[in-house]
Amino acid sequence: MSTEEQVVKEAPASAEDVKAAPLQDDKSVPYSRFKEINDRAKAAETALKAREDADKAAAEKKAIEEGKLQEVLADKEAKLKALVEKAESYEKQEKKLRKGLIEKITDKDLQSIAEDIHDIDKLQLFVDKHTKDTTPPDGSKGAAPDVKAAASEAIKNFKGSPGQLVAMLKKAGFPVQ
Repeated sequence: MSTEEQVVKEAPASAEDVKAAPLQDDKSVPYSRFKEINDRAKAAETALKAREDADKAAAEKKAIEEGKLQEVLADKEAKLKALVEKAESYEKQEKKLRKGLIEKITDKDLQSIAEDIHDIDKLQLFVDKHTKDTTPPDGSKGAAPDVKAAASEAIKNFKGSPGQLVAMLKKAGFPVQ
């Protein structure tokens, strides 16, 4: 039995329908396959309807509880307001700290670099690095011992004239006699 005969036998049609629409081998679908797809579509529609009904029921339940929702919303808004006030206070403190740190730097170029550093911890490290205290721990005047050693090493290795050396040391802030 061919598929055309099977389609005709399983799907009863009037004689006029058969004459009006000739069967084509490449376009015909067996009735069993059609029934399978049709049953799937009906099952999907049923499942969708059940899902929509469940969503409607949940929306109604939520609407009933909405009176409590207003209370929860008011509580959350109060907490949010307190947190916003706290954040504003921290921002003010951070701005004050940033300003104080940047003012410690005397070099204008370094200040402009420091102003671009947004992380307060990194700014603190930058300021600490560029504002080292050169006074020795014993409180005596003059450069700290490690600076004196570096200066004497630089003097030994200097290749220019003595006048150039004196000018360079004065420019660097070293006391020259």
